[in-house]
Amino acid sequence: MKNLKFILLSCVCLATSCVEQQEPYPANNEIWYTTIDNNLVNMNISSDCINAIVSNEYIDGKGVIRFENDLTEIPIIAFEECENLESIIIPNGVICIEPYAFGGCVNLKDVTLPDSVTHIESGAFNYCENLTCIDLPGSVKYIGERAFADCENLKSITIPNSVIHIGEKAFDWCISLASITIPSSVTHIDKMAFRLCGSLENITISEGVTHIGYRCFEHCESITSITIPNSVTQIDVGAFVNCTGLCEFKGKYASDDGKLLIVDNVVMAGANTNTINIPNGVVEIKEQAFIGLDELTQIFIPQSVSVIGRYAFKDCSLLRKVIIPE
Repeated sequence: MKNLKFILLSCVCLATSCVEQQEPYPANNEIWYTTIDNNLVNMNISSDCINAIVSNEYIDGKGVIRFENDLTEIPIIAFEECENLESIIIPNGVICIEPYAFGGCVNLKDVTLPDSVTHIESGAFNYCENLTCIDLPGSVKYIGERAFADCENLKSITIPNSVIHIGEKAFDWCISLASITIPSSVTHIDKMAFRLCGSLENITISEGVTHIGYRCFEHCESITSITIPNSVTQIDVGAFVNCTGLCEFKGKYASDDGKLLIVDNVVMAGANTNTINIPNGVVEIKEQAFIGLDELTQIFIPQSVSVIGRYAFKDCSLLRKVIIPE
């Protein structure tokens, strides 16, 4: 691999303007960065330039990038699509990983985050296809939209109890993720946060979570059982749509036989079983409630039901008998 040349441009801020830099613009295999107010700016990084550990140490000719010790942010798209980046150590003091800072780093395998990081913004590690595991420090509070989406080899991640927000599609298409625990500090799991996590077998939703978002666990086919804690007050449409392996609901809102999820007399979801008897008193079958349940053969709907939502039985390929009341 080519030795990398690192050019640190010192910037002296005078009032609101900086002294103009006179150095020539770098070639494609160079990294050029300037620090202004302790933040990294003006980066020029080609997609094949890095195969490095990023740290606060500078090792000439070893492909190691030097970050300032007092750096507080890894800026937006700083390392986006650096395809040869394999390992990175974020120096202590960094608070925020900005949007798409490492998006598309398809060979990134090892990431070390310091205890100072509080925010992992939108798409920060999006499409890091070879990232297999990551430890989030107890300082992290915010996981943004698509922060780890399309990390298809991500098998393990621990969400610390410091996290208060899991954004939309935060772990979308993490098809190798096998287990997840939503800590009690999270109150709202945003829509489609774990959509298409097909290997997800174990989901623990801690007491403290109040809202499970729209299509939050869509197409999580490996889930067999889910327990809803008493703290949950809202479950959005399609939260468990196409969870074809789901055979039992437990906890709050579970029907007596564990085959239905019923919120305020509305069926929100059903388990993938042969026969479903909706209890009397239910007034509505929500849209998408039974979508994709390919083992369902018959369903009995009581007189109390007055509304059957759209796509309620879409793709129930073996459904043969439906008793609909007057």
